[in-house]
Amino acid sequence: MTTVVSRGAEARAEALGARAERARAWLADQLGAPFSFDLFVLDEDEWADHTEIPVYAIPHANTDSGKIVLGSQPATLFDSVRAQFWPDFGEGSRDAMHRVYGDPPMLEAFADLILVHELLHLVPRGESLPLMWHEELFANLGAVGYLASEEPDELPVYMTFCHAGCDVPPAHVACSTLVDMAASFEEGGFANYVWYQFRLVVAAERLWNTRGVAALQALQAGEVDVAAEVERDWP
Repeated sequence: MTTVVSRGAEARAEALGARAERARAWLADQLGAPFSFDLFVLDEDEWADHTEIPVYAIPHANTDSGKIVLGSQPATLFDSVRAQFWPDFGEGSRDAMHRVYGDPPMLEAFADLILVHELLHLVPRGESLPLMWHEELFANLGAVGYLASEEPDELPVYMTFCHAGCDVPPAHVACSTLVDMAASFEEGGFANYVWYQFRLVVAAERLWNTRGVAALQALQAGEVDVAAEVERDWP
């Protein structure tokens, strides 16, 4: 792993790199597919020099280059998503958000865990998955599986916001069908795209709890039948 770090972010990059290495080792063991990646932890001034994603600090992977990019400061952009969706959160979800993230909820730790999700996009495949939601389900399933197995104390940090997000009804977003996920960012903005991710993370948790690593291996091989229940139960 090559690490590119903006000045002042060395300690953060070391912590993120350690998690990335642990997750890669776990994934390689579970899926029999070693892979490499480069980690970029960048400040706002250097962001545009290394990525085409315009919004600063959105964690993302480039499958062509094997590059994973995060901000030198934890991402705060999920605060706007929380604010937009908060009126739809039930009382139980709000209580859980305060219990896990504080009051007001601070979502930086949640955002940092997306690093594991992004690693999954770099895992070698037997066959490409046909639709965007299949690919995102695979990434979320791997992230849930890794956290449940190796960092269980962090699993509530990843899941609580997602469970709360499932309180938001389809009628409150521009796009809501699975086939429209690819258009959701353009049609409904970042929050609409995150709405899909909330529901796919929770679906991945159910799939992991019932089928475990076999489901992850099936998706890695391009076998989408394992995702049929997700499509069947989609809003």
